[in-house]
Amino acid sequence: MTLEFSNEEYLKDSQLRKKYFFIYISGERYLSTLAKYNRSEQTIRTYRTSIRALIPAIGELKGRDCRLSDLEEADFFAIARKLTGSESTVRYKMWVLKEWIEFDTGSNPFSKVKLLWNRNEPKRTFIDREQFDMVYKCAGNDAERLVMMLGSQMGLRMAEIIGIRLNDIQNGELTIRGKGHNGGKVVRKSIPTNLQIQIREYIEGERAKVSDGRTDMLLLSSRCRRKGSALTSHSIRDLYERVSKESGIHVTSHVMRRLYCTMLADDAGLRSDLDTLRRMMRHEDVSTTVRCYLDANTQRIAEAEGVIDSIFSKCRAWTI
Repeated sequence: MTLEFSNEEYLKDSQLRKKYFFIYISGERYLSTLAKYNRSEQTIRTYRTSIRALIPAIGELKGRDCRLSDLEEADFFAIARKLTGSESTVRYKMWVLKEWIEFDTGSNPFSKVKLLWNRNEPKRTFIDREQFDMVYKCAGNDAERLVMMLGSQMGLRMAEIIGIRLNDIQNGELTIRGKGHNGGKVVRKSIPTNLQIQIREYIEGERAKVSDGRTDMLLLSSRCRRKGSALTSHSIRDLYERVSKESGIHVTSHVMRRLYCTMLADDAGLRSDLDTLRRMMRHEDVSTTVRCYLDANTQRIAEAEGVIDSIFSKCRAWTI
């Protein structure tokens, strides 16, 4: 993939290369690896912008001949202070730095650092199965319905869904290429029986009609302009934006993952087995699972409040 840059960008690049050679070359290797694994042009351009901002911040702190392996835990706070932009922009650049370090060194000292941010936790949307059914009815074709089922029944991320190839589906299992460098973490996961049937019917039906044989990606667009081409992240965002308007229920790919997590917790009884729940969600840290993906069960909250009321009603000091 070849990206086009302005003369000004080339000039800045040459200055960075000359001043911070080793760390600049490391960044180029990382960006080249992203391109090899078919990251979109926009993604690579965004990473590139972040890395170009990080290079001088790191170089000014550690010296001209520094390498990423020279960074220590205390350095991350200083780097974050040097970066410009909104808080969310700085957070994103620091996340890119974490991914870059992991690629370059194979380790992640960043994980030991807890940077404090002022921003409040975002409001996260959760839906139940009745709401899912309402949203599902708004899907326009089999490919769109399959996108929703892969998110809600297997907990797949958007990038994982659009990255599925036909040969990833074998013997009732799906090969999932998750987040991370070098193509991400690769795992095999069982496909629910009803979803296996739906996938087979889609391949033999709608996909066979729109495919021109040029791609082995599972999900293809049936829209006129992109007919036969692989679904993209923009296609899925447009899908969820459309069905959200039609149903009146806000949904995204992450909302579908949260539904999957909440159903595992309640229907599979995994609320008391958070480590298994974390593994099913493919998270490194269980706090991510609990904080971002697990919805509180209102019935259990009511039951707990009733138990508390019953306990303290028996205590004379609390009844006076």
